[in-house]
Amino acid sequence: MSKKDKAEIVGQLMTLSAKVLTETYGLHPIKISTTGFNPSVNPGFVKTEDGYLMLSRSSRLRCYNDIDYIENEKGIDDINYLYHLNPELQVISSTPLDESLLRELDPSVKHVISDTRIFYWRNQVWGIGAISRKIGAQEVAAQTLCRIEDAKVVEVFFLNSPVGGRLEKNWIPIIEDDELRFIYSFTPVNVLRFKDGTAQPEKELNKIREHDVRGGTPLIEYGDYLLGLAHSAPNMWNGKRSYTHSFILFSKKLELLEVSEPFFLQRKGLEFAVGICKTTDGILISYGAADRSCQFLNIPDHVIERYLVL
Repeated sequence: MSKKDKAEIVGQLMTLSAKVLTETYGLHPIKISTTGFNPSVNPGFVKTEDGYLMLSRSSRLRCYNDIDYIENEKGIDDINYLYHLNPELQVISSTPLDESLLRELDPSVKHVISDTRIFYWRNQVWGIGAISRKIGAQEVAAQTLCRIEDAKVVEVFFLNSPVGGRLEKNWIPIIEDDELRFIYSFTPVNVLRFKDGTAQPEKELNKIREHDVRGGTPLIEYGDYLLGLAHSAPNMWNGKRSYTHSFILFSKKLELLEVSEPFFLQRKGLEFAVGICKTTDGILISYGAADRSCQFLNIPDHVIERYLVL
């Protein structure tokens, strides 16, 4: 059986069996009014003293029917915008992110950082996302770590693949004892340590399987645990792509305790959770929907407890 056939079977099973959280539990997604000629996708965010700071990419491509991408007629390239949101998730301001430093350091960089998780480290705002680079005849997607000040990238680290791969996406930042690590994959758990400008495996990497759980939100403290959302590898069914998500639960020693049954957030199709923070009665997550919209969703504790053994 081919890899494509396997993806089709998995996609059919996921689509038929996975629940949609908003429908099942009466939750209400919040759409963010974004800036830019093109649709904005895959927002990351952190909590601030007066609301939230969100980073989202205005894409040069528009997605149709969860599968087809068409470039805009005006030829406008991707642009990342930093948004300041108030506590009610209303946009107060938006500013294009100045990423000129990336091309100064490496002229082969194409477009902008994509699918960026932003986070605090040592009282500063950092981001980790994918950068496309032209190396010879090949286009390589590498993870790139950057520090952001005043809507400008002021420090950059291009991180090599630990396995020599040409496509690296969705490394998840986690801070432990003031040191930066990245979760390279969730099933199996593989962790990289950032040191001296590079990311190296803490121990020999476990082999990653098909239909693995690799990317998602950062982990946050949730009672005695660490909690996040992770998405599956893309599934296909009836010619459409989809991602399911699962809650992931770790001990504070980064031991994987549980990966929940899969679910969709608001619709059966392309969804991509990027940001997370704790609220008084649950969690707030940010995600892209259909690769053309930025959404937030409050998920109460009782829904999380339906999926995990806490």
